Amino acid sequence: MTIISSGPFSFVEIDKPETNGIETPPPAEKITAKDGVQLNVHVYRPKVDKPTAALLFYHGGGAHSLAGYQHIGKGLSNDKYNIVVYMPDLRGHGLSGGPRGDSPSSEQVFQDMNTVLEHMIAKEDNSTKIFLGGHSSGGGLTVNYATWSNRISSIVGYVLVSPELGYLSKTARPDRQDFAKVKILPFILNGIFGILGHNEAVQFQYPDAALQKYGLVASNTVNMANAITPTSPKEQFNEINLPLGLWVGSDDELFVPEAVVEFAMGLERPDVVGTVVPGANHLGILVHAHQNIGPWVINYIKYFKEKGLKN
Repeated sequence: MTIISSGPFSFVEIDKPETNGIETPPPAEKITAKDGVQLNVHVYRPKVDKPTAALLFYHGGGAHSLAGYQHIGKGLSNDKYNIVVYMPDLRGHGLSGGPRGDSPSSEQVFQDMNTVLEHMIAKEDNSTKIFLGGHSSGGGLTVNYATWSNRISSIVGYVLVSPELGYLSKTARPDRQDFAKVKILPFILNGIFGILGHNEAVQFQYPDAALQKYGLVASNTVNMANAITPTSPKEQFNEINLPLGLWVGSDDELFVPEAVVEFAMGLERPDVVGTVVPGANHLGILVHAHQNIGPWVINYIKYFKEKGLKN
């Protein structure tokens, strides 16, 4: 087995034999987006008849739901937490349809999230609380969706794991290896004229071995990059008025963990948690993230029940 240790961050933790022995993932469910594109979703369902909660969780930039995220799905659906986890591939990623790394528009990505949420709502008991979250750029996507005017109101809380909050957040490590090379001009011209949304604008610096082994996407277009990158992170965090849990590793290769946590803790609300996880790096945090997410979700389910709240 080839263990990939070069590049912007380490794949070692998710490649270790003791953490890589995930059972075969559940069969994919295919959900049809509003424009006809097939969205691939793996659903990790606990054995109990009624799950504790449901979590819709999105992968990071250029990745897909089976690139290390099985740990979260498997961990949260076990009999300790009994949380049903929906893990989609973004359009143009993994086994979902559409041109690689692209979207017709940024809003189409949010519309896809609505489509998956509608599918979840139809399949789960109407009393099941639904949380939304993501890792890395999936976390950035979650922040964007949480502050999108047409989001579905059924969400009761948000889960962010090592979120990419955009360059305006000033959370990037100053000495980090560039995770991505960004072409600024297409963003500017698309913002003015609206004609370069399909141009490749973000080139991920994944090693060739990682691209091949994990089936990663090498680049994102302007439309996809805009969908997964917060443009006004401080203002967007201040708009989020639901419970929020955020975790980032102390050894994250891309972000200054204390700076990331400050976005959550700066809200100064009892229903917001921001935590630096000792010894975890950017991908390694995926292996044990369920141990942080699970208790936090269960805590808020108990809170909702005690208060007799609908959400």
